[in-house]
Amino acid sequence: MSSLGKYSGTLDQIDVEGDTEMPDFALSIAGNPLPLTTHYIAMVDGTDGNTYLKSVEARLGNSPISVNGEIVGIPGVKGKHIVLDATSRDARTEDLIGLAVKGGAPLKGSITLHTKIDLPPPTPGTSGMSPSVCRCKANLASRARASPIPTCRANLTLSAVRAKGNRKMKTFKT
Repeated sequence: MSSLGKYSGTLDQIDVEGDTEMPDFALSIAGNPLPLTTHYIAMVDGTDGNTYLKSVEARLGNSPISVNGEIVGIPGVKGKHIVLDATSRDARTEDLIGLAVKGGAPLKGSITLHTKIDLPPPTPGTSGMSPSVCRCKANLASRARASPIPTCRANLTLSAVRAKGNRKMKTFKT
């Protein structure tokens, strides 16, 4: 991974802007690497590590994705709460699904999406992700395999999804 950027401001309000490049970004669930580049504008509170993503313009493979949101602490709780809003008007199905499905994507074509992700901090006493995030990973993987959908308690909403051929796909909340 490489990153180049600039920052300015005071410790409690550091404005950052820059670019990142990761030629082989992959999720451990599938291991299918894709190039990922970003241009970001954010504000970081250096006193507590809270980060406010004003604008992130990313390209995952051939898919442009716009993201904003925040990664913030909750008083009295260890870890950060992640709340993101991601949109794309011209993403590639094979990039998005292929990232999470072993052996690559079973579908190809363009897709429009609007995704909201709300991930709470890890549950105390666990190493890594909260149980709701683990369930959510299983949920997304089962959807990609067309298996029965388990319950997922993370707040993940995919909406306004449109596949090639202008066929509307079902909007779902988990």
